[in-house]
Amino acid sequence: MAQMPRTQQSPKRTKTCSLCGDEARKVGSQRMLTKYEADYFQCPSCDLLQTEAPHWLDEAPWSSIAHMDTGAVMRNDVCVRVALTVAHLFDLDATASGMDYGAGSGLFVRSMRDRGFDFRWWDLFAPNVYAKGFEATPERRHDIVTAFEFFEHLPHPDVELTQLFTAGHEIILVGTVLHDSQYRPDWNYMFPAIGGHVVFYSPKTMQHIADRWGYQDVATTQHTVFYRRPLSTQRRRVLERVLLAHSSRAARLLLRLAPRYESLVLADLGRLLPEFLATIPGATPGPTPDRKVWPAFRRQRWWREIAIRLAGMVP
Repeated sequence: MAQMPRTQQSPKRTKTCSLCGDEARKVGSQRMLTKYEADYFQCPSCDLLQTEAPHWLDEAPWSSIAHMDTGAVMRNDVCVRVALTVAHLFDLDATASGMDYGAGSGLFVRSMRDRGFDFRWWDLFAPNVYAKGFEATPERRHDIVTAFEFFEHLPHPDVELTQLFTAGHEIILVGTVLHDSQYRPDWNYMFPAIGGHVVFYSPKTMQHIADRWGYQDVATTQHTVFYRRPLSTQRRRVLERVLLAHSSRAARLLLRLAPRYESLVLADLGRLLPEFLATIPGATPGPTPDRKVWPAFRRQRWWREIAIRLAGMVP
């Protein structure tokens, strides 16, 4: 009988945790990409659930299955709603600097810029489609950083998270589904047939990350916020509620009543169009679209505070 391909010829019962360096113990195995038998290990110290060294990542069929991701735009809309809610709860306005870390095509960045927030794109692997010209410098400190569907893909989380957290960003909003500290071979978030999800976090893991890099955290099933800015007890309760249910009455009320900022659509076009026309011989740049700057960006802090108080009261 042919031997199942794998990186280790004899099964290992332990491995060094790729986040905290402690000894992680084997808890199970899965068939990765339908052909590699891969072991899973769980760390007793930080609770990270991780695969063995993911030698199969170069074979993961990202481009060939992208057309089947029919929920991509819907998930982006959810991410935008969550990010806007978090921004309002921390009193961020249109002057704040934002970066989407592991931004993929840039759809989320474009969506946030459409709503007046100066978000920038960064991704080491994916091409920038919708946010060209608005790239970020990841080493620069930002007021808010988002990382959706990113943490679960890190083969070396100690290295990659160090790069993210040492910049000292004020707020880091993470979108990844947390496990409940129990290895469950039928957990659909593992998705071994595709092979891209190789590390999984629990609330305990997120607390470990917060403590290690000097943050406080609010961890829910799908979203976690790491923050250094002051946050009142009332606002923290509202944050927990809207992270748990992005379409709850509290979240809808907060988004409806919170300040709105003028879109960057025309301002961005005014910057990008002349640059593009300059590459075309004989092209004449047209008038640059104006962006009206609203007084104080309509930053009505008292109105936002009322919205947050009401959001904390609704069931």
